[in-house]
Amino acid sequence: MCIASLAIGALASIYLNIGSVKHKYTIDPRDPQFSNISNTLGAFQTLKQADLKCAVRVTAPFENRNTAEALRHLGRFFCTVEPESDPSQPQEDVLRDAVTNGIVIHMAKDQQRDGFVTEMGNVFSIKRTFEMPANSSANLVWIQIGHGYPFKNDDGSSSIQ
Repeated sequence: MCIASLAIGALASIYLNIGSVKHKYTIDPRDPQFSNISNTLGAFQTLKQADLKCAVRVTAPFENRNTAEALRHLGRFFCTVEPESDPSQPQEDVLRDAVTNGIVIHMAKDQQRDGFVTEMGNVFSIKRTFEMPANSSANLVWIQIGHGYPFKNDDGSSSIQ
């Protein structure tokens, strides 16, 4: 009986440990990153539908450069995206009025483009403002990433105080 119990236990262990192996190139819709990318692409698509000439500027402190680059890359599918600013330049403009643990979306008041803010809020902790830099075009959307963790918390709440 002992051998039978061991054999059953071993088979159960093997069965429980055999599952789909996650490979490097696997696309898994259950992976939270898949949802984040899908939601972000959907946000930019919504922006494009509301404004065919949408223009996007993404700025971030050095610590969040990867998030900024991901947003620039995804935004290019639908909008004109300004090139990355020179990282050797001072970051005062990048950080002025930024929020810690979140993103400020600067965008002129336009109800048709508000869906972009809502959809970005599915992934990021968002603060919305209508204040734009001087001489900005009417169709510019400035995504200003601050210090810290710009994404929503695991419970879906915003990190912005």
